Formats: sequence, C-alpha cells, structure tokens
Amino acid sequence: MLLDETTLPVYAKGAAILGAGGGGHTHPGLLAALQAVQDKGPVEVVSLDDLSDDELVAPPGVWDPLTS
Repeated sequence: MLLDETTLPVYAKGAAILGAGGGGHTHPGLLAALQAVQDKGPVEVVSLDDLSDDELVAPPGVWDPLTS
C-alpha cells in the first residue's frame, strides 16, 4: 500500500472522525503530508512482520499549533 495524493485525504478524513475526542484539525497535517509526497514521492506502508529485528521504526508526527 502507498500513501500518496489519492490516499492521504481519505486517511485524513478517517483521522478526523476517529480523533473526535480532541485530536485537533487534520488539515494542517494533510497539507504537510501532501507537500512531502509531492517533494519526495509516495510512502510505502509495510507490515511489521516484513521488518527484521534490527530495523528501526520511527513513527511520524505532525504538530498542530491549533491544539496547543
């Protein structure tokens, strides 16, 4: 599966619905992710089962100034 210009808005909408407990606006994060995909290309999502035990995984995060 790839995260790209087509799939990112769908995930942002889902995050907005599932984060209804105060997760903040998803639009700033969506814009940042779309810009990153435009600059660097789509991101492949892999299963943890596909990684070796010595590989490093860094979860992404986008700070939303509207929530602070």
